[in-house]
Amino acid sequence: MGTTLDQDELTGSDERGGTAEPVVAPGQASRRRFFSAAAAAATALVVAAPEKALAQSPAQTEAPVQGRRRARRKLPEPVRGVSLSLATTATPPDAQIAVWRDPVARLVRRVTLGITKPELERARKLGYSRYLEEQLKPSVIDDRATVTFVTANYPTLRMTTDELYGAEQYKVVTELQEATIYRAAFSQRQLYERMVEFWTDHFSIDTDKVGYLKSTDDRDVIRRHAMGRYPALLRASAHSAAMMRYLDQPDSRRGNINENYAREIMELHSVGVDGGYTEQDVNELA
Repeated sequence: MGTTLDQDELTGSDERGGTAEPVVAPGQASRRRFFSAAAAAATALVVAAPEKALAQSPAQTEAPVQGRRRARRKLPEPVRGVSLSLATTATPPDAQIAVWRDPVARLVRRVTLGITKPELERARKLGYSRYLEEQLKPSVIDDRATVTFVTANYPTLRMTTDELYGAEQYKVVTELQEATIYRAAFSQRQLYERMVEFWTDHFSIDTDKVGYLKSTDDRDVIRRHAMGRYPALLRASAHSAAMMRYLDQPDSRRGNINENYAREIMELHSVGVDGGYTEQDVNELA
């Protein structure tokens, strides 16, 4: 059995009541000395701190006075699109401000889903008008790389409604989400993808409610008419199974009509809440 040490042996106390160096194992000695030295150094820093503070100038040691007006950083001239709070928090460098004010750079920011250096250089090479005209005609932009990737990796996007019905639902929804993100990031047809995003938001449909039908709506309604005429887009949406399901048209019956879609098509999709229609108009349209 090992020998049990009493408290005096552990602390190294002697008969006179003093405390000797602690009794430690050989392997612990270096650690004890290290921590003792660290404690001594910390104490020295604390003691020296007031002396150092006294040696500093009054401006360095003077506590902030409540309500004192702080010196404001000189801000650059106002930049359209940048809030004052943002400019105050982090003033951008001159080079960034120059890009922000550049008309071509502003166009690229508006047209794309994220300005990049290569896209900005390409726009400057084409010039403001040519770059805009090109983006307004997405069919003339070579986007084969993006199309090839999406076709190879997201096969459910090409399925018919019947095929989608029999497919794994999680896969259908996931592929649509991933393809949307990939196209937004890598497509050369940036204005087209931005308009797809815009009209998807305008003709909002909850995927959790309509499931696989959202995939056909994205392909046959939004993406087909994103750069076309609005009446054609509105008409296509009115024939979308996803939109009908989302706004409860399958639940509408003679004698018990559901007015959800009739109300939404006027309030949100066309004339607007102040468009002059009445509750009778909603009822008759339904």
